[in-house]
Amino acid sequence: MISFETFGGIHDKLKPKFDEMLTTTVAAYEKPIAPREVTQEKAEPFKPTENFVVYNGKGFTINVPDNFAGRDKGSKGPIEASTEFKGVGGPADCTIRIDVIDASKQKNLDKLTKENKPVFGAAAAAAAEKKVSLYGQPAVQFEYDVVKDIRSRVYFVVKGDKFFRVVLNWYQPEKDLFMPAFDKALQSLKFQ
Repeated sequence: MISFETFGGIHDKLKPKFDEMLTTTVAAYEKPIAPREVTQEKAEPFKPTENFVVYNGKGFTINVPDNFAGRDKGSKGPIEASTEFKGVGGPADCTIRIDVIDASKQKNLDKLTKENKPVFGAAAAAAAEKKVSLYGQPAVQFEYDVVKDIRSRVYFVVKGDKFFRVVLNWYQPEKDLFMPAFDKALQSLKFQ
């Protein structure tokens, strides 16, 4: 089985590459598929644990549920570091991501917000902003729907010469499972 996953409505843009990959894929051998035993039991949905561990990132620390793993997403363009936290064995659309961007040349939060908000797409660009505080730092927050049933909350913060983009994503029908842990993680976030 081959599957392709996309996020944020970019599937159509990547479809030609997916098609190209499929046309060049050759199965090594055919293995008979054993019949699957069907049970009526419904699997329990993944949920974050109540035990939190400290994660030290580039320019920040955060406490995340111990069944979440931090993955370095690397650096690209203006992004110096990007770390994504996702439940081990959990859904791909319930994540916390922290991007660290050089702000040594521009430290104005309003200007950085105006420049960075469109990066998240048209729905984000049109979302209403709120002035909030994150670990004692002035921040801008907005929420938008990434795609149907996937909600995102974004925070922009400037600390020293770093600009932080903190992104929480969750599957709306499972909001009650994820948001308490995400809010707790957000309250633990410290910028260095």
